[in-house]
Amino acid sequence: MGFSFVKAATSIVPRVAIAGLLTSAALVAVQNPAQAVVDPAYTTTNSTGGSYGTSAGSSFGFFFDTVGSKKIDALGFSSQAGWPSGSSVYKVSLWSYTNQGNLPNDYTLIASSTFTPGTPYLFQNGYFWQDISPVNLDDSTNGDPTGERGFVIGVDGDFTSAPGNVQYEGGTATFVPGIINNSSGFNTVPDPDFFYPIPAFPDSLGANGYFNGNFSIAPVPAPLPLLGAAACFSFTRRIRNRIRSASN
Repeated sequence: MGFSFVKAATSIVPRVAIAGLLTSAALVAVQNPAQAVVDPAYTTTNSTGGSYGTSAGSSFGFFFDTVGSKKIDALGFSSQAGWPSGSSVYKVSLWSYTNQGNLPNDYTLIASSTFTPGTPYLFQNGYFWQDISPVNLDDSTNGDPTGERGFVIGVDGDFTSAPGNVQYEGGTATFVPGIINNSSGFNTVPDPDFFYPIPAFPDSLGANGYFNGNFSIAPVPAPLPLLGAAACFSFTRRIRNRIRSASN
């Protein structure tokens, strides 16, 4: 289909314009399936960890708010020594919640990524990363003075002390502007309240954990320069005029 378009266009578009079209088509066709750079929601220092829960599963994460809408384009999983050669799989999940997250049905899954040891992933800022289809997180602070809604990110898997397993992580985190870290949460199997794998139960760490999961904030596109926009419009109009002339 693309070849037919170029072939038909050669008779009505200057050669230099065809070169530009081919270049643009090539750029679209080879978009990198895995982004080369991520923008982590936070970075940590002085991370400490520990083992907890049962081999049936535990989850650790934190609750946060957004100031202004944010677009998320990747999920991250903390790199720890020994895990790549282990056998335990971990899942990073991101939820929104309403009603202060008091009931399991208050949570809506937004995105998730499974991390399997031995699989190559993009590594940056101490995290392995997987792209996700970009999703928008609405402003959770606007018109919400009592904190009825917000977001939570969690990691679930085997956090026992078996070789190759990861530990939950606490420490000091620095969040990017527009992301407010509220409190840490955890959960374990069995969960008689049916929240699992949501880390819905508050922990004594407060806002100092659990930092096993991360998310990448997509860059905000720069506005198209007015001159460039005008040039594109003019070029498009010329093509249309020539097509119209050729069809008469």
